[in-house]
Parts: sequence; C-alpha cells; structure tokens
Amino acid sequence: MWKEALGSAGRLIGVLLDAGGQLPRNELAARAGLTSNAGTLGTYLSRLRSNDLVSVAGSVVRIADALCG
Repeated sequence: MWKEALGSAGRLIGVLLDAGGQLPRNELAARAGLTSNAGTLGTYLSRLRSNDLVSVAGSVVRIADALCG
C-alpha cells in the first residue's frame, strides 16, 4: 500500500524489505538505481522519514518495524 502511495519513493521501501530491513545509504541508493549524494535520494528519504516509514542513523537507513511484519 505505502509503495504505491509514495510513488518513486516507495521503491526504497521495496529495496529495504528485500535487504532485510536496513542498508547503508550508498548501498540503498545503488540498489534503487539512484546516486547516493543526489538530491533525489534525499527527497525520497525525507518523504519516508516524515511518514515514519524509515529512520536514518548516521549512514544507515532502517525501515520502520511496522512495515517488517
């Protein structure tokens, strides 16, 4: 449901789920076909964080526990 509602940002949720729930930012970007230092990735992560779907600690992006179950 969230993947569809968030459009392109939802693609990151799928990547995180496939990876077991967390990835370093640069690896998340690579798996999603994005550049890790580009504005697009930052925009997507901001949208996901503002909806409490991911958290970012240092360089690690972690999916919300509610989406893993």
